[in-house]
Amino acid sequence: MSIIMFKLKSISFEQLQELHQAAHELDNQERRPFLLIMEGIGLGKNLALLSFHESYGDYATYIRELKEAAHSNMRAIIDVQDIEGFLIDLNYENHYQPITFSKIAHHLQAQALREDANKRKNE
Repeated sequence: MSIIMFKLKSISFEQLQELHQAAHELDNQERRPFLLIMEGIGLGKNLALLSFHESYGDYATYIRELKEAAHSNMRAIIDVQDIEGFLIDLNYENHYQPITFSKIAHHLQAQALREDANKRKNE
């Protein structure tokens, strides 16, 4: 699994909408499975992509393709020279804590219950 971080250039709302459309089109064409593409903040970046790769070679090819801006309509929006990634071997035997979606689900359920209780309290 990899976490790939991008830096979006300053863009207009219309360009942001174009980027969202391009991401949806990429989702339909993408050969590599990915979990998400989301905007955020941190480490000098503002866009993150979580994806899966079979090997380091597959990951390196993916990064190279991103830097070559295969999707040229995105080149004006993404700083292709400022793409960084972090690769995680999900098969490694000594993870501190392996990936699990059950903890996320539990957290979201608890949060929803708290919000529901607060709504009822304020009614």
